[in-house]
Amino acid sequence: MLRIYIVAFEFLDDGLSKTAIENIEDELMNFVIQHGSYWLSVEGYLLADLDVILEDKGVREKIAQVVQERIIR
Repeated sequence: MLRIYIVAFEFLDDGLSKTAIENIEDELMNFVIQHGSYWLSVEGYLLADLDVILEDKGVREKIAQVVQERIIR
């Protein structure tokens, strides 16, 4: 799940990414870890397919969007 956390940061815009890294990195990491299994199952992937999901730009963008909406205000 830590890899999903890193990927989510890649898709945050520069301002939000900087804010997240400086202010709420631990909270964001915990949020992504807690919800990673849900996101994977929603997209129809098994946890064993983590490498595949990280290659799917659409899924990575969805993860980042959820992170933006729920954590960074």
